[in-house]
Amino acid sequence: MHILFGSFFYIGYLPKAPGTWASLAGLVPIYIVSLLAGFWGVAALVAVACAITFITTSEFERIHGKDPSPLVMDEVAGQALTFLLISFTATGADILLLISGFLLFRIFDIFKPLGINKIQDLKGAPGVLFDDLGAGLYAYVCLNFIILFVL
Repeated sequence: MHILFGSFFYIGYLPKAPGTWASLAGLVPIYIVSLLAGFWGVAALVAVACAITFITTSEFERIHGKDPSPLVMDEVAGQALTFLLISFTATGADILLLISGFLLFRIFDIFKPLGINKIQDLKGAPGVLFDDLGAGLYAYVCLNFIILFVL
């Protein structure tokens, strides 16, 4: 079960860019949960993804080493955080929001600016998870800025 959930149903074992694929696949449950349950549903999704990351990190690190690439539930947590207070409308405009949030999250997660790179130095689950939550938070702020001033 650790491998199944930590790898986000084996997406983490894709040979190229598993974190990107997990972030992209994570948009589906994020969008559905947001439409059905709004803020509280997305908050619960973030919490569950964080819990799964904490529970599975030691097993993944035992098998694959420090900050293992097949462990991608942390990407799902960070990606979900990006959309925490975003209101979707079940219209075509939602696609633009999803793509924008996805791209912003991936930029912050890959390049790790503004102190995110230092968070990754933490040992165990905090080091695996908190940099993705930081990237999700920065993406959230930027996405809301775009919504407020551009859209």
